[in-house]
Amino acid sequence: MYAGALLATAARLAWDPSTYTWFRFLCAAQYRVSAAYVLAAGLWLAALVYLAAAAAASRTLCLHIYAGGVACLAVSEVAYGAWMVASLATWWREAPQAELARRAMDLLHDLKPALLAVERYRDLARPLYEMIEEVEREAPNNVVVIVIFGVLGMVLQIAAFVMARRLARRGGGGGGGGGQGRGRGRRGEAALVCAGR
Repeated sequence: MYAGALLATAARLAWDPSTYTWFRFLCAAQYRVSAAYVLAAGLWLAALVYLAAAAAASRTLCLHIYAGGVACLAVSEVAYGAWMVASLATWWREAPQAELARRAMDLLHDLKPALLAVERYRDLARPLYEMIEEVEREAPNNVVVIVIFGVLGMVLQIAAFVMARRLARRGGGGGGGGGQGRGRGRRGEAALVCAGR
């Protein structure tokens, strides 16, 4: 699920003008880094899912590689997030485009009364006014959704790492165990795949 969401976002950043035009115009450096990172993270996460599935054949080696891959992904996410926060804070204070963004927000507030005052195009002005109102009202919800899914993704990555390490130690601990051990191994691999997604 997360791999698909990241790849879909990467596609929108590359090909959907409604997504990339304003982002690229206002924050060119952040746009380029985000487009590259989101694509790389999506491909990396998809590869981890297939690696977890391949652990059924050579469990110990694949699980060690999988755990290392999850750890690398988590570190890269923290680094990317920290860089974005720092660079956007600098951008907001110093970049000329940030002043344009502030003026655009002021323009929206000035535009709403003007829309209501246009009698000739009232049938068009009223829906535009309502859309602006909805954007201003609902925009903060995007931050909440991003935070929730970010925390959930981090929890799943920690769980996947811990599960992979435990299964790798169990797999390297020797032969025996019979059918019951193999059953537990299969159940653990299935849980790992779900957590990796």
